[in-house]
Amino acid sequence: MLRRGWVSLVLASCSRPAAGPPPPPAPTKIEIPGPNASADPDPSPAVAAPVVPEVREPANAACRIAEKAWSVGALRLTEGGASFGQAVSAPTTLVMPAGQPRAPTAVLEDAMVIVRARIDPGDARVFPRTRITLGGYLVTKPNVSFQWLGGAAGRLRLGVDATAVLSEPPRVDADVSCDALGLNTSQFTARDLITQRTNLPEKRVARDGVGLALERGGAPVARLKAGGRVEIVEVHGADSKILYDGDGYFVFGWVPSVDLHVPPLGIGHGMGLGRLGRRYSSSHRGRTCARDLSLLIEVGSERALVGTVKKGASFLLVEEGAPATDGGEPPARGRRTEPRYQRIALPLVRWLLLDDKARLLIPEDEWKECAAPP
Repeated sequence: MLRRGWVSLVLASCSRPAAGPPPPPAPTKIEIPGPNASADPDPSPAVAAPVVPEVREPANAACRIAEKAWSVGALRLTEGGASFGQAVSAPTTLVMPAGQPRAPTAVLEDAMVIVRARIDPGDARVFPRTRITLGGYLVTKPNVSFQWLGGAAGRLRLGVDATAVLSEPPRVDADVSCDALGLNTSQFTARDLITQRTNLPEKRVARDGVGLALERGGAPVARLKAGGRVEIVEVHGADSKILYDGDGYFVFGWVPSVDLHVPPLGIGHGMGLGRLGRRYSSSHRGRTCARDLSLLIEVGSERALVGTVKKGASFLLVEEGAPATDGGEPPARGRRTEPRYQRIALPLVRWLLLDDKARLLIPEDEWKECAAPP
């Protein structure tokens, strides 16, 4: 009986069909492109036009000093770059950056244009609009030569080289409010802050290192050089209040009378100031536009957006055979190219004197929208 069951099990297993071979893979679908399709998915990739740099005001300004007329000999697109011209009696706001001294930005603006330019730090001279006292013992004259040392919001750190008068300190520094500063010399009398008396007796500093105090008997805040001629404002006991007439400033304070000697006869002072400017004019009315136009300046390899030709301002087109562009051959179809520019002249903007190699430009697509000449 057991043998018969085993035989039945073997016969049952042999009667099952064998597993067949795996099915063949599905055929790959082939799509045939239509007659307008391109074998190259991107035959002409777009090329982004280069971004033209822009002359902007510093993001963090210490001072904005405005003048109706200001002159400077070198206007630049970048700090240390080539000069593109000069400004002569131009309406200007000079924007001084905060922190350490570096190239400020001059914003030159009248009813016709706005031009922004970098100025060499050495050309960014500022002057007092009124008398300013530094250190409590130095009063500035209108023509003082300030050293720009830095600044923060609303103030500039300024110094005066006093080595002609003082052995210590060689420079007198102070933080000065922007409201007290201008770009041109002003008219005021600095001496009146110390005394209104004239024809005062004079003496000479007898030795190096004579202490100068703010009050009688006070601690010295500075020390005088020997040989300097001083005026005696007043004498109290063993001390004398003196006034020293320096180059662009007065120094005043109290010194021991024993350290002053009567000077030899003969004293004189002199100073001269002058300014020259150039002007030109044009009878051309030129074109005008019913919108503001972007103004660019190009000099050498530098080109930058500097400001605006204002709505209604007069300008002339300068024909050069073709509008200014960096491109050569026509661009491939579908590709972007650098914007094209038209050279112009601004004959009525008389305060802007361009260098020979500098060019004023406006975007070609902007000037085409302007009105035809009258």
